[in-house]
Amino acid sequence: MIAGVCAATCALASTPAVMSHVSVYKIARDGHIAPLRGAPFRGEKIEYRATYTNLSHGSVNNLHATLRVPTGLFLIKALNSPVPSTSIDGLRFHRLVLRSTGAASVGYPVVFEHGRSYHFLRWNISHLTPGMTRVVYAVFTVGR
Repeated sequence: MIAGVCAATCALASTPAVMSHVSVYKIARDGHIAPLRGAPFRGEKIEYRATYTNLSHGSVNNLHATLRVPTGLFLIKALNSPVPSTSIDGLRFHRLVLRSTGAASVGYPVVFEHGRSYHFLRWNISHLTPGMTRVVYAVFTVGR
């Protein structure tokens, strides 16, 4: 189920002059990272890298770099500053808060709002000059 959802995962850039691309990697127990091939298994760690490149001739300010999170993934860490915001619907974003599941091997789920898990992470990229690329990362473990 996650493999199909991973293929549909998108990185959204709120500015048309910015190209976005998402890559998904499997993180082996020894820390080796390789492109994800096929469906990940429960307990495996995967990393999403969302790349944003300014294709315009002018600077882009306050870019909302948004990553869609497939169901069944539990957030371990979100890299890059500042810490991303979260959303259920991709419209209303709130500060990211992690809540322990009580099982260290599962990691941390993205916080719940009214019994529903968040499905988007959003970083604010304050400044992107012409031709500049910025990459944001999020590491997950497969829970279901």
